[in-house]
Amino acid sequence: MLILDGRKITKEIEERLKAKIQETGIEPSLAIFYVGSHPAIEQFIKMKVRFGEAIGMQVTVYRFPETEDATTILHTIERAKEKHDGMIVQLPVPEGLSALSFIDAVPVEKDVDVLRAETFTLFTTNQTAFLPGVVGAIDELAKAYAISFTGKIVAVVGHGRLVGIPVVAWLKRQGVEPIVLDATNDLLH
Repeated sequence: MLILDGRKITKEIEERLKAKIQETGIEPSLAIFYVGSHPAIEQFIKMKVRFGEAIGMQVTVYRFPETEDATTILHTIERAKEKHDGMIVQLPVPEGLSALSFIDAVPVEKDVDVLRAETFTLFTTNQTAFLPGVVGAIDELAKAYAISFTGKIVAVVGHGRLVGIPVVAWLKRQGVEPIVLDATNDLLH
């Protein structure tokens, strides 16, 4: 059985990106827009900030209380466009706010999570270097361990916007027709 060491691959990616940033001499900048407060999301953001700092990238987290109005958040995203190379809307956003309106406020060329409809279309047609987060992780692991999905039976569990749909699109780009399992399949029986 092959055991994939994600921490080892993360460290290798970190070293590769750090070297690339040092080579260019340009410090990239990432903005994260976070509405609300949740311990698990807080930890996830800390991991993103630590990774960014480790590779030499400036990471700015714009925090908003869950009671913040959408206009203020959109105005902050608008103002941040000129300051940052990449932008992330941290999901989920609190009920009553439209995640889509915040995602659509991020310019296509700065949508590093590939969440805008236009960016996702560019991804599915292989016209952008950006990969959705989960797809990027799978791609890095597959490259590191020389795993090919071609000619294999591949199952994707779920078809959500953040994981299932992008993974299925990525596999199809490689000529793989995955089986998608969800609660309507015999997955839970």
